[in-house]
Amino acid sequence: MVDLQKIGQACSKTMHIVGIIPVIQTQTREQRSDLKVSMDFETLLGAYLDTKPDLKNKKKKLIEKAILLYEEARFEEQEI
Repeated sequence: MVDLQKIGQACSKTMHIVGIIPVIQTQTREQRSDLKVSMDFETLLGAYLDTKPDLKNKKKKLIEKAILLYEEARFEEQEI
């Protein structure tokens, strides 16, 4: 038989702990209000890359590669 009173007494000090929650500083996300659903893929990607200064010198090559991968994926979908 389990004595709930003894268990309650043994755990009484720990019952005050509700939870251990880490404090995380949230990052402010940048808003990309210049992106619209009606834009084509290349324009959307170009506008996105414009917000990334570290990728500015690779923008053209990244867009070309992304378009190539996009077309390959579309081709594979059509084969299925």
